[in-house]
Amino acid sequence: MCNSTNEALRLTAAAKLNRWRHSVESDIKAALSDLVPRAVDWAEGLVHELRHVHPNETAGSVLSYLPMDIRQIVDLGCRNAPFETDATTHEDTT
Repeated sequence: MCNSTNEALRLTAAAKLNRWRHSVESDIKAALSDLVPRAVDWAEGLVHELRHVHPNETAGSVLSYLPMDIRQIVDLGCRNAPFETDATTHEDTT
């Protein structure tokens, strides 16, 4: 009788542990599914902004680069401005 009681307790504890493990796994998966896309978005944004350093250095200074960048955005729109499209093409971090 003692063995059957111990076995029942062991099975109950194992079932509780299994439910807890499943709950923790679900919580981790949910957190990662939210965190990973935001991390990718953040990394792509960072890569985009860092890519602006290249034409800035090519122009020689921020004071030389910025008027060209603003003129492109005003004339062509943000999506079509060459410096912006160049930075956008470098965003893909996958």
